[in-house]
Amino acid sequence: MKNKWHIVTIGHLTRNIYWGEDNRRVLHPCIATCTVVESEYGNILIDPSLPGEALAKELYDQTGIKAEDIAYTYSTHCHLDHWTGTEAFKNAKLCMPAKELAYLKEDRALYDGVRGKEIDRMIGISGQLVPGFQLVPLPGHSLGLHGLLFEGPEGRILATGDACMGYEYFHAKRGYFWSAEYTLSCESIEKAAAAADIIIPGHGNYFNVKAYLYDPDTENEPMPAAKPGIISEYSRLREIIYDRKKLAVLLSYLPNFNEAALRIARDVPLHALILNMPADSQEKKEELLSALNQ
Repeated sequence: MKNKWHIVTIGHLTRNIYWGEDNRRVLHPCIATCTVVESEYGNILIDPSLPGEALAKELYDQTGIKAEDIAYTYSTHCHLDHWTGTEAFKNAKLCMPAKELAYLKEDRALYDGVRGKEIDRMIGISGQLVPGFQLVPLPGHSLGLHGLLFEGPEGRILATGDACMGYEYFHAKRGYFWSAEYTLSCESIEKAAAAADIIIPGHGNYFNVKAYLYDPDTENEPMPAAKPGIISEYSRLREIIYDRKKLAVLLSYLPNFNEAALRIARDVPLHALILNMPADSQEKKEELLSALNQ
């Protein structure tokens, strides 16, 4: 059977507005959808998202494939929930879109232990992973995100990573709040819909494109503009995190973040970070903005 594939973990979001959940509250742990493809070039693991030992066990329990038999891992983008557990795959080539890996390499000094060693193993790629596995640029959630397109028994399969969070977000033609560019996210959903028969999303179960295709009149979601020279809710984190004073202020409001995590998120607006603050800190948004503008 050509490119037989299996879902290893069905991912889930920290909150899902289409379930009536409050976008300001973290309600679930963040785990990405992980897929393995049995190809003529070896087994390809896409978006590993559990700690190594747990992921290796889940892979074997779901598919009968052992960790040592993975030839490639492919991470659609550099967010940590899409390259967790790679240390379990000692024989694999660890691959990521070159533009995304550049962020991790640039900030290598901020990573120690296992995560740093795994960055050292990673290979930046473009074009294709192996013949028949095409990288598809799908920017928006992150600017260098690339899905992986391949032929399966069901037709064209596209692992989109977080370009499509799940079937609800796809059907609404809407990106997630943790997006660098809302409009680009919408355009990438349109591109994914045209390219694939089946989509494997970043944080949900796979789905048939035709079954959940959005209305053609669905408008693209705009992102509010930030005012030049003023730190606002929609200023990019890159305008804050390279200023040591502003970085210290931001970290004082974000006890669960560190500098490495903020560097990975450098392209998203401050708005996304505010939604990940504890509830009492979110109420201090204006206080935070005032402190950042001093």
